[in-house]
Amino acid sequence: MTYSKKISLLIPATLIAIFILISNLYRGMFFDQDFYWIETGVAIIFLFFMFLNWEQIRRVFKQPVVWLLSLVTFLYLITALFAENQLLAYQQFFRWLMATQFFILVLLIKEYRRMQDFLWYSILLMGTWTAVFGWLAAYKLTDFKDAFLGYRISSVFQYPNTYAVILAAVLIAVLIRSTGKKKAFIFDSFTAYLLLITLIFTYSRGAWLVFALVWFVGLLFLRFKQQILYIFHSLLIGLTSILTLTILNVTIKESNYFKGFLILITGSLVVGIIYSLISMIINKAEILNSTRSANRFIFPIIIFVVMIIGVSSITSPQVIEKLPDQLQKRISDINLETRSVVERNNFVTDATTMIKDRPFFGAGGGAWKEQFERYQSYPYISRQAHNFYYQLTVEIGIVGLILFLGLLLLILLSIIKARKSMNDEEYNRVLAFGFMVGLILVHSYIDFNMSYAYVLVLVMILLGLLTYPLNFQFKWDKAVSYTVLVLIVIMSLTSTVMASRFIYADRVVKKIVNIPISEAEVLIAKAINANPYETKYRFEKINLYLQVYEKTKNNKVKQRILAEALKINAMKQKNPTVMLQLSQVFAKIGFLGNSLDVLDVGIKNGPWRWQLYEQDIIYSFNLAKYYKQQNNQDKFEKMISRIYDRYNEVVNRREYLDQQVPVLQYKGYKPSLTMRLFVGQTKVVEGKYKEGLEMLLPLTKVKDARIKRDSLAWSAYIYQKMGNLDKANKLIQQGKDLGVDKIIKGIYSDWEN
Repeated sequence: MTYSKKISLLIPATLIAIFILISNLYRGMFFDQDFYWIETGVAIIFLFFMFLNWEQIRRVFKQPVVWLLSLVTFLYLITALFAENQLLAYQQFFRWLMATQFFILVLLIKEYRRMQDFLWYSILLMGTWTAVFGWLAAYKLTDFKDAFLGYRISSVFQYPNTYAVILAAVLIAVLIRSTGKKKAFIFDSFTAYLLLITLIFTYSRGAWLVFALVWFVGLLFLRFKQQILYIFHSLLIGLTSILTLTILNVTIKESNYFKGFLILITGSLVVGIIYSLISMIINKAEILNSTRSANRFIFPIIIFVVMIIGVSSITSPQVIEKLPDQLQKRISDINLETRSVVERNNFVTDATTMIKDRPFFGAGGGAWKEQFERYQSYPYISRQAHNFYYQLTVEIGIVGLILFLGLLLLILLSIIKARKSMNDEEYNRVLAFGFMVGLILVHSYIDFNMSYAYVLVLVMILLGLLTYPLNFQFKWDKAVSYTVLVLIVIMSLTSTVMASRFIYADRVVKKIVNIPISEAEVLIAKAINANPYETKYRFEKINLYLQVYEKTKNNKVKQRILAEALKINAMKQKNPTVMLQLSQVFAKIGFLGNSLDVLDVGIKNGPWRWQLYEQDIIYSFNLAKYYKQQNNQDKFEKMISRIYDRYNEVVNRREYLDQQVPVLQYKGYKPSLTMRLFVGQTKVVEGKYKEGLEMLLPLTKVKDARIKRDSLAWSAYIYQKMGNLDKANKLIQQGKDLGVDKIIKGIYSDWEN
């Protein structure tokens, strides 16, 4: 290989390694702005490398796997044009394009074995340093948001379940790679104990289960001698973890980091040394070089029986009571009736309903996050579907799912085709990468791992390492490959321009601190122009105008606020959060009718969002007061009826939940104190004093000062109207410090003059 060739290959290899090692620090889950600059940088380097290695690129683009992945990404771009939330849709497009670019870069460099080993050690180092970082967080030696969540290690991923999958994937690869004859891979075992004990302390039951299943399947693909090493290695790290588990748990509680890290380092060294020695001995034992295929099923059968016995034993009270408290709870809760399991089933049910509305091409990237409240059957809060395959289908439809599954199938076929020409070392590497990515993909059926841009790219890197040439010869193959190549270039340029504009908009908004409103208005206009899909900027502009309007009551400023609010209302984005915010804007400038119209849309798209009902009841009550003062009895009665309808909707939903199994009852969902207050007030203005008292008197004892003050005032007003002045005065005296007397005067002024 020429020197210039080595340099050209080093560029993408270094880029991939840096991404694997460092980018997870930027929390690539929902914090999308943190990845804009990475996505832009990757696109620029990718385009530069493409033109630097044009001949290789042309060869890579002849691969059908590249066609399929490029089409998946193209679907994200096309659906973004029609998505309700175009910002989320474009963010998903950026992510999938970046993943596609990494996949192509891996295909370019993977034919050189050293590059594959280089990437493997980048992944291994990532698993190791994030584990160490997780323990630093557990001992409170570093301050990183949610790196130690409650009692669970989540490291830089901030979500224990996904971090557990990363650990489990790296660990399964270590266990497989260390069965090889190459001594360098044997020394990977020095990381195995750290990976397993950290995996245990994530307390992720789903990851434990998937790891056990994948571990067993992996055993079936190893030769007899490799199975011995695989099992011995697993038993060694398992036994070491059991012996140190309780002690480490105590060190976390006591923040005894010195003792904790001493155990972790000692355990890693002991496991590494013992396994390295045993591995060298077993690899030299010729008697174990059995080639009989029947022999490789001996251990799987034995292990299967042992696993059944082991599961029965570990779930027995005698064993569980000896485990740390948190581990006891996680194991004892493993069943199909926990809220976690039941809710995930509901996510799938609701996702299926969403898919039926747009079955073929989906509703665009971020569709679940934008629309799930419209379809949800219970008041859960989950911005992710906890199932990658259903969420993918929601976003880019059945066509997109078929393309992705087709990609996996083609990669599998390419491996099968290349198997005969593989030597032992290459086969070992394929198994390690294959089971690593397989574990992540299997677990992604029950969680949202792939919603992390980092995990999505890591999966594509692994798939790229597993891909072998699989050319299809047909009449239009050259035309297809060139078309896909041009498509990737166009999408890369598009994403670079758009992401750069989004970065610019974000930076401009950050400058709006302690500056005159006139300057802030100019800056926010620039941000909106650069990123017209971000409603946050538009509301920021409205807030600037509101600051002026609240001081001056200037009608021109009011019209500006109205114009901006109408622009937001004209956007495709109609999720409950935006509608709630927008209703409040209309209310602040006196357009309560518009507020109710917006809330109608919000409730339609989020029927379980109780805040919408609360706001609707408040605005309806204020409009009822206005119509009462205008002597418009028809509209007054219409508003009164609307208040009862909204309140009864919440009550009916509460009654529906009460009929469900305990884990689906969501006790926190009920009519709010504010709803009860305004419905009580509504009873009063209708002249239904007794019914009003029944609702208001219980509220006079609550801690919320505003609710207590208003309920005391309205209850006192009722007693005055009923001629019971003693009780009225008693309530007024009770709320004297709260200003109840002023509220009562306001009631008379608003409703009787």
